[in-house]
Amino acid sequence: MKKLFNILTLLLFLFLLSFFIYTIFDKNTSKGTPDITSGNVDVKVNNDEKNIIQQVAEKKAGVIDLSNKGLTSVPNEVIQNKALSVLNLSNNSITSLPSQVENWTNMESFNIANNRLNSLVGEIRRWQKLKSLDASGNGMTGLPAEIGQLPNLRILNLSDNSLTELPNELQNLTGLITLDLRGNPIKADHLQRLKDALISTQILY
Repeated sequence: MKKLFNILTLLLFLFLLSFFIYTIFDKNTSKGTPDITSGNVDVKVNNDEKNIIQQVAEKKAGVIDLSNKGLTSVPNEVIQNKALSVLNLSNNSITSLPSQVENWTNMESFNIANNRLNSLVGEIRRWQKLKSLDASGNGMTGLPAEIGQLPNLRILNLSDNSLTELPNELQNLTGLITLDLRGNPIKADHLQRLKDALISTQILY
């Protein structure tokens, strides 16, 4: 009887020991697995993404510089920022602008130079405060007619694209101070009509 008691005691000890070891192991390994339901997940993003999120989050920044970031599209955090007034996206690999840019109604200066755009989007007509637009160094072959609906535009840089024709609506921009068309194979008649309409504009070609 005493022998049986000793065996049972030993088994109980081994059981408790194994349970203790399992508890410690499980506690340590669970630290490496984020609990996505807790809302406290430490999401690891690269420095560029952190900078983007930080810039947009800080008081809904109205001025953002994301040049030379290797971007292929406009970050969603930027698209949703309706407070934007100055945005620099130059020297990236962006191929198109989303239609949601119509929400940037406070935009005053937009730089999308040296990307891979084929064209601008008609939604820019909502940028009624826009004063400066730099879309140089892209692969644009045409412009939307809506570009002529920007009454406060003063500087327009379209140099080093593949433009052969210009929309007639561009002639409505009588407040333009400088229009840079250098590096485009623009047809002579289109250029002449533009020069006749924008007599106070310095046109570089």
